[in-house]
Amino acid sequence: MMTLSLMLFASGCSQKAVENETEKVEKTGENLTKEVEKTGENLTKKAVNESETFTKKAENESENLTKKAENESENLTKKI
Repeated sequence: MMTLSLMLFASGCSQKAVENETEKVEKTGENLTKEVEKTGENLTKKAVNESETFTKKAENESENLTKKAENESENLTKKI
């Protein structure tokens, strides 16, 4: 009877150990998934911000070149 009790106890302990390890693996997987999602979101935000900044710089540069061309055109017209 004692042997049977010990065998059942040992069996239960090893089953519990497997369940604990399974839970750890699942939690680790969930944490990694969340981390990847956050990283993806951050990279997307960064790309959008950089794109907006680049667009603003390009628009400003275009405006400056347009104004410069208009001024030069006016100056040439005045000389003629």
